[in-house]
Amino acid sequence: MRERLDCGEIRKMDAVFEVKAVSSLEKIFARHRCDAAPITECRGAGGEFAAFQLAMKSDLNWCVRIEAESELKPFIRLREVGLVPCDIPANAKDDFVLSSEPGYFPDPLCELADGDTIRLTLDNWHAVWVTVAIPPGFPAGKYPIRFHFSIPPMPCFPWETPTLDRDLEVAFEVLPYDLPPQKLLNINWFHADCIMEFYRTGAWTPRHWELLERYMRNMFEHGGNVLYTPLWPIPLDVAVGHRRPDCQLLTVTEREGRYRFDFTRLEQWLTLARGIGFRHFEMTHLFSQWGVKSAPRVIVNGESRFGWECAADAPEYAAFLRALLPELTALFDRLGLQGKVFFHISDEPPLKFLGNYLRAAALVRPLLGDYPVIDALSDVDFYRTGAIREPIPATPRFADFSALSLPRRWVYYCGDYERGVPNRQLGLPSMRNRVFGILAYAEKIDGFLQWGYNFWFSQNSLDWHPDVWRDPTCGRGFSGGGAFNVYPGPDGPVDSLHYEVFREGLQDLRVCQLLESRIGRDGVMALLQKDLEKPLALDCYPRSAEWLLAVRRRLDDALAQSGGK
Repeated sequence: MRERLDCGEIRKMDAVFEVKAVSSLEKIFARHRCDAAPITECRGAGGEFAAFQLAMKSDLNWCVRIEAESELKPFIRLREVGLVPCDIPANAKDDFVLSSEPGYFPDPLCELADGDTIRLTLDNWHAVWVTVAIPPGFPAGKYPIRFHFSIPPMPCFPWETPTLDRDLEVAFEVLPYDLPPQKLLNINWFHADCIMEFYRTGAWTPRHWELLERYMRNMFEHGGNVLYTPLWPIPLDVAVGHRRPDCQLLTVTEREGRYRFDFTRLEQWLTLARGIGFRHFEMTHLFSQWGVKSAPRVIVNGESRFGWECAADAPEYAAFLRALLPELTALFDRLGLQGKVFFHISDEPPLKFLGNYLRAAALVRPLLGDYPVIDALSDVDFYRTGAIREPIPATPRFADFSALSLPRRWVYYCGDYERGVPNRQLGLPSMRNRVFGILAYAEKIDGFLQWGYNFWFSQNSLDWHPDVWRDPTCGRGFSGGGAFNVYPGPDGPVDSLHYEVFREGLQDLRVCQLLESRIGRDGVMALLQKDLEKPLALDCYPRSAEWLLAVRRRLDDALAQSGGK
């Protein structure tokens, strides 16, 4: 006999089930207690991926089936928020974290068993991530979503299966406008060699291309719109004297000092990416990391050439670049990519290696014409030497560059920065991830770079086959969440909570830009700054998910009042 309790729990014998809808900015840990405040409504614009979570708990390890009923059902996707072990979830010295202690953290978004079922663990809270992908132009209005929870028969223990018959409704509103196209240039380095090695496909086999397409589509769907392109083996995060896999788009031959270049695979890569929607590309770094001391390793005549033993200013490497870069830029000109291809010299060069960088820049700049060179560079004194025109400072150093006259205002983050600047580590609150979108608008940021769309190797690429599901820290090299946004699934990407939340921030930025087109930048900034004593900045904002959600609601309301789609 079933007893329905006043608190909303359902009991048959000794089985108890609790459920509540909560914000996408909550992180639901597998613990006995969940303090996340329940929500009753959610909203989103045309072209937006709106999200919330269903947090649930049972006092037995039962499977729970979840069925969604709504006019929006074709656009609703349910995924379990999985848990991963993480030794380093955040910087212990940071004062704006959920936890810096090792544990199990909610992150991978896994398909539900049998398409609709989650198995709960004894007395622990778990979550299902609900995404509503609203089509552009969808009629504005109220579209309630009713979730029905039941327990499917347990073949092993049919006599012990309790009865569960529970509904939960979320009032969903489609807003009367569509998101505009994304303007922000958003880079997460795409590691084609990691895909090759995890799936053991070999380079540029049909299976490799098939998987590359799936990951490219996933990246573009999440707002990544600049694609890192491996002209030769990637010279990033690799220990001196070591190498990364042979995954090179160019086919290079050399006879008696004369180079020939076959761009067939590069053109296939560009055609595939442009078909998905990419319009901007960045080329592999032209020189080594760690001080611009060496040339990258290039496969020539089927064998390794240059690399760590070849100085960056070696005549033989200079001859290679003088042969390659004019032909390469001519190809981009022919494909209509002028101004849409970025080159890199070396990543985050220290000031003490300024001479190395200047020599490298002097070599390649005349060969690149008007194609821009961008590099992560956080030392403003380095920039003032004129060594680079488009620096990409780290978030804690952005203020040093913000008053300068720059072609574009770039910023990047990677590591365990303090001072509360935005980031996406597993131990950080999700609002610190999503808030980047609002802050990017406030700081007039044009471009963003983050190094890890899918870096699945260990730190310095010493191990090409670690189990990233068991260790998301690259062998205890980085805080979990920093090295990759997607987990490698059996046949393609498995999204992460932190990647979905970052996309929400990009959507907030697009809302700001749409509203600016209607009421002007001053009007938007007034809404963002309302009741704040200090101007918004990358290291200065209210540390509250409630504040961030209230800001988005103010923007939505202002757009609704301004009228028009």
